[in-house]
Amino acid sequence: MQNDVTLEKVVRSGSEYIPPEDCFRIQCDSIEFIRQNVPQWSFVTYNGYNLREFGTSAVTEMAVAVANAIEAVEEMLRRGREVVWIAKRLAFFGLLPVISSKRLLG
Repeated sequence: MQNDVTLEKVVRSGSEYIPPEDCFRIQCDSIEFIRQNVPQWSFVTYNGYNLREFGTSAVTEMAVAVANAIEAVEEMLRRGREVVWIAKRLAFFGLLPVISSKRLLG
C-alpha cells in the first residue's frame, strides 16, 4: 500500500486541502489500522520518487523518504508500539537503485 500521505502532500496539491500534521496523523493511523487488521500487508512504502520527478536530487529523494520513515517509527513508539511491530512490514521503494548508482558514480 502506498500510504505515504505526507510525501503526496508535499509534491502535489494536497496542501490546499490537508495540513501537514493531519497528513502525518492519517498516515500513522493507517499504519496502525492495517497492522492490526491486515497483518500480512505491507502497510506503507516510503519513497521519494515523486520528489525526483519534480526536480530534486537523488540525495534529497532518499533523505525525505528515510526521514519520513524514521518519524513514523518514532510516532509508533510514542503510541506505545514496539519497533518490531512496525519494522516488520516497513518497505522502501526505489531507494536501492539510487544508493547503487551513487556508489557507482562515486
